[in-house]
Amino acid sequence: AVAILFGTDGKSFVHGTLPTLQVGPYQMPFPGVAILVAGLLFSLLSSALYFLTPVGRTLRAVSEQYLSAASLGINQSRVRAIAYLLAALISGAVVSLVGLNTALLPSMGFNLIVMAFLALLTGGAHDVRGTILASYFLVFFPEVVVGLAPGVSLNWRMSLVFLIAAVLLFVRPSGLFAFTRRAI
Repeated sequence: AVAILFGTDGKSFVHGTLPTLQVGPYQMPFPGVAILVAGLLFSLLSSALYFLTPVGRTLRAVSEQYLSAASLGINQSRVRAIAYLLAALISGAVVSLVGLNTALLPSMGFNLIVMAFLALLTGGAHDVRGTILASYFLVFFPEVVVGLAPGVSLNWRMSLVFLIAAVLLFVRPSGLFAFTRRAI
């Protein structure tokens, strides 16, 4: 529907050459810096909300032990609806920031969804800290390899992401911060 409505050619928020930040011999476009700073702020704020507040305790209770949370009188459907709403708002902000750095295409979300799923899988599905760390690792390492290795083009980025995810899953199959739980 989006392709029919707006066409299949890329749309961009910023036209022309992107302004860049030069640090030594390396350059980074300002929208990329904004994405980096916003990502760090989102991850710090969401971690603080999740681990340091009563709201986070309620979120953890519903996600980990929903029957126990229901027995305590927590309205699970309301908590889940609020969590989905916050996730939708954050993903909308992420797409807006990505649109500053690249052209918007109807199919552009596929790579973002694959990266998010790989971060969730390699970081651990039940651990927010591992997912956040894995997402940064899966994004930064291929960018550094593409930027520093001569002869490695941007076409290899997703291949590098899958290679990194495979290595992380081989080394830590239960997640980055997984620990052995006692069997009952």
